[in-house]
Amino acid sequence: MTARQTLLDGLARDVDIVELESELVPLHPRDNTFPGEVFLRLAADALDWCGTSRADPLPLERVAWWQTDDFWQYALFATVAYIRAAASRAGVPVLQACQDLSQRSGDPAP
Repeated sequence: MTARQTLLDGLARDVDIVELESELVPLHPRDNTFPGEVFLRLAADALDWCGTSRADPLPLERVAWWQTDDFWQYALFATVAYIRAAASRAGVPVLQACQDLSQRSGDPAP
């Protein structure tokens, strides 16, 4: 609960992301995924809270107000982690997961 609340409190105070990260670093045990999984569950909670879905997706263009150009990198890291985790859960190699996912229709390209 500490990691979740620290993140929420920091965002509520409009703390800079680098400062927020420095507040959270002490909570991360070396060679452990914590608190990453806490943050991803919180992200899922936020999407659920606002009623987003595949049919009614969150418009990600709104991240432009951050005046940053690194959102795509964060999305890349999260996607790689999720694909690897999904392959592990399905008991298949990442290669197979990628091949299967390439056969599915994704979001339309911009």
